[in-house]
Amino acid sequence: MDNKNRQTLSICMIVKNEEEFIEGALESVQDIADQIVILDTGSTDGTIKIAKKYDTEIHYFEWQDDFSAARNESIKYAEEDWILWIDADERLVDKSKNKLRKLLKPEEKPVIYKVNIKNYQEAGNSFYLSDAHRLFNNNQGIYFTGIIHEQLSPSVKKLNGEERESDIILEHYGYSLEQERAQEKNQRNKKLLNKMIEEHPKNSYAHFTLAQYYQKSDQTLKAEKHYKKALEIGGLDTSMKCTLLNMLSDNALDRKEWEDAESYVRESLELEPDQATGFYLLYKIYNRRENYKKAREYIDKLIKKSDHISDYGKNISNDVLIDKDELLYTKGNLLLKTGEFSQAKEIFEKLWKEDQQNKFLIKKLIDTNLLEENISKVEKLLNHLKNINKEDLDYLENIAEYLLKNKLFELAIKFYIKILNADSNNINAIKKLAGLYGKLGQREKAVEYVKKLQQIKNGSVA
Repeated sequence: MDNKNRQTLSICMIVKNEEEFIEGALESVQDIADQIVILDTGSTDGTIKIAKKYDTEIHYFEWQDDFSAARNESIKYAEEDWILWIDADERLVDKSKNKLRKLLKPEEKPVIYKVNIKNYQEAGNSFYLSDAHRLFNNNQGIYFTGIIHEQLSPSVKKLNGEERESDIILEHYGYSLEQERAQEKNQRNKKLLNKMIEEHPKNSYAHFTLAQYYQKSDQTLKAEKHYKKALEIGGLDTSMKCTLLNMLSDNALDRKEWEDAESYVRESLELEPDQATGFYLLYKIYNRRENYKKAREYIDKLIKKSDHISDYGKNISNDVLIDKDELLYTKGNLLLKTGEFSQAKEIFEKLWKEDQQNKFLIKKLIDTNLLEENISKVEKLLNHLKNINKEDLDYLENIAEYLLKNKLFELAIKFYIKILNADSNNINAIKKLAGLYGKLGQREKAVEYVKKLQQIKNGSVA
């Protein structure tokens, strides 16, 4: 498309006290936006100061406990052909920018595009997938509805418009909020969700979203009540119904109601077999019931489904996508529990070749090689274990005790020396080394550690 026919883009954001996130959001869109609209609903921190560093238009709006009202106010200022709305805690990924540009073309009817959202969890290294209508053409009468979890779809349906999929990806970091801010947002959301139920008691989506709030707040019985109410009212599309059934399954799983948990997830899988979440839940159910062979069966299916989703995209809006290495690591642990040590070792070896600094993998390889009595390999792996912390020390001591019980004295010495190198005043390791060298007839070495122990007791060693 040449510049003459290029369609333009407005970025619209509503913000309040987002100084922690807003710069990252603006950095991610500044080179693709023709206009950036910021609607502030009452910031008292440095949000606006940061926003003014960029080429933004800043407008102010009194918060009315209604997200749609604020969203609709923000798009009033949009002057370009298309609108992409994002939140301050989101980022447009670089590889999506060219894909987005290709979608900016003239349309005769109202059009909204779904974008994929990677919702990062508190630890920051895992995420679940969702999607939402975020991109739409301007000046077509499209507007938001719903006081919370606002939607574009109802207005587009009224306008006989079209809903489309896209490969655009946003990264969402809001779940990494500090506890105080997260609690503040949760209380606000609870108030709005309850208000939505009061105003629309027969709205299945309203019950569904309130149930999600209760589940995230560990109020499983209240969550179950509203999930079931949403199912009873009906009207949810297949994707959302699958998500709801999966959440009911997870809810029952939290209460150890195994049969209900499995029943819900199997109903979800009947509706949509090409999903990852259903098989992830079945793995969790059988793993918690300590049926490790069955759990491993579902991890294998989850790996296949995750590959399918990576290649062809997801079929339900909220689906889990777990890193493949993490799934293989989990499978390796299950193989250990079912006594299939060689297969477990093969998986851990493969993963370790890709990440030789990974202490978890080193430990797993030490475990599997010990079980196969591959002593020379254990010694080599021990040399790779560096930067020892308290957790590592506990692990090394447990292995050393195992070696003592199995009369593998020379290898036990190597483990205790490793412990002592990391913790020079470890009395237990010194005692064990004195005893082991004495048992092996190495009197001078034994005496050396006895003297070291005496020095520590006398306070002459730091």
